[in-house]
Amino acid sequence: MRSPTATAKRYRVYSTRADAIPNISADPATIVPTGTLAIDGVAARSTARRAKRANMRPMSKGSIILLNGTSSAGKTTLARAIQDVSPTPVQHVSLDQFRDGMAGRYRGMNSRDDEPGSRGLNIVPVDGMTQLRFGDVGRLTLRGMRRAAAAFAATGIDVVADDLLLEPDFLRDYLEVFMGFEVTFVGVHCDLDTLMAREQERPGRFPGTAAAQFKQVHEGCEYDVEVDTGSTTARECARRVLAASRDLRSPSAFERLRVGEHNA
Repeated sequence: MRSPTATAKRYRVYSTRADAIPNISADPATIVPTGTLAIDGVAARSTARRAKRANMRPMSKGSIILLNGTSSAGKTTLARAIQDVSPTPVQHVSLDQFRDGMAGRYRGMNSRDDEPGSRGLNIVPVDGMTQLRFGDVGRLTLRGMRRAAAAFAATGIDVVADDLLLEPDFLRDYLEVFMGFEVTFVGVHCDLDTLMAREQERPGRFPGTAAAQFKQVHEGCEYDVEVDTGSTTARECARRVLAASRDLRSPSAFERLRVGEHNA
């Protein structure tokens, strides 16, 4: 019969304190909780193997669909249709979400230059039309939105983002932030009469906004696929976008645009 002392030597109790175990980090996945008995180190070796497998498993990136079009073009409706039609989960990231998330005083409504609204996203009437102007806080919010979309995709979740690319720098930032991701760039179009009718029908829409953005929003853009929400249902547009995303041609629109930026 073995003595109690000899038997006790076969058991070791590991502390959760990282400094109590040489060469083991504070990662909980690599530490056996206090009070766990490791017989001949079996528990410790098993934990180490699991941690090693987790570290070696590559994380696949999600793909990104970027919708660009005027206000009231149907981008949000199309994004929701893409979520419904897609066989895999798709996260929606939109300009409206981030504008709504700003402090109220930075959501400007014809704010003067000395008011906080001018520093955010300011809606301003100009020559019978409505313009969306971005102050320093608004531009930082847009930069954060683009990086949030990339962060979602980096975890392996597919993303559909909708935005208004009203300035060349907005597209340039997307080209940089979405580097390394598979991006389907979508032009969302609609005839002006339908856009104006939608503005009249929908609360929170301002007359003349779409007209002011009608040509500006697509300047300098090159798309993988274009859809017309005025003549085609949202679900059919969604199917076209997803088909283009599955069979994305090489070079993609973003790859071609990057080459153009490099040669400019």
